[in-house]
Amino acid sequence: ARFKKFLQKVKHSVKNDEVRRNMAGVFIDLRKNELRFVATDGFRLSKIITSDFSHTNSKDESFILPIKTVDLLPKVVSESNIIMEFDNVMIKFTIDNLNVYSKLIDDTFPNYESVIPQDNDKKLIVNRYDSISTLRRAMIFTDTVTKKIKFEILGNELKIKSDNPEIGGEGEEIINCDLKTNDGDDISEEFSIAFNVSYLLDCLSQLETDDVMFTFSAPAKASILLPVASLSEENYMELIMPVRVG
Repeated sequence: ARFKKFLQKVKHSVKNDEVRRNMAGVFIDLRKNELRFVATDGFRLSKIITSDFSHTNSKDESFILPIKTVDLLPKVVSESNIIMEFDNVMIKFTIDNLNVYSKLIDDTFPNYESVIPQDNDKKLIVNRYDSISTLRRAMIFTDTVTKKIKFEILGNELKIKSDNPEIGGEGEEIINCDLKTNDGDDISEEFSIAFNVSYLLDCLSQLETDDVMFTFSAPAKASILLPVASLSEENYMELIMPVRVG
């Protein structure tokens, strides 16, 4: 059941694209003590790590599971354990007395660790439910192509702004937040960053905690979203690239 949950948590970041085949599935990265599920489309990245599994592999292995298989597996997975057997071409899942066979994507997944920023020095904590409801309202006034919304953060207030010049509409709402440096110091100047609201809602809907944390460095650099309290058997993060503020 956890396998099913992990696939469902990351699959929104898969790139549905025939051209970039190496992103058209979920990357399963099997380490000695870690099983990682990763998906990216170049604009966002989802990663979940668990240590709750067993394997007989002598070395680290990895493969890309096509999105069609990712969509199918949750429909057939039961509460029992899943056995995965694979080579470079095919994978076989044994679920109770059901066998599922799938081809693997014969390509190299992007080096996802290199794009995850290590130097984000600002932390924003907001209530997840407030954020989702505000963003859904803001979405009405976003540009249909860019879906851009803007965060303006000052003190304990997060201003969420959207505008659509075509329909002449704009929205602005304020929610409570907490913005600090990594050392816990207050930040006196305003910090602004813009995102694709659809991508943001995808991320927030997969996080399961009441509060969520964004980490930032600069308005053009990747932001990370994290659950504020994580489950002990999983380590989950979302990365999202900002939209340029034109």
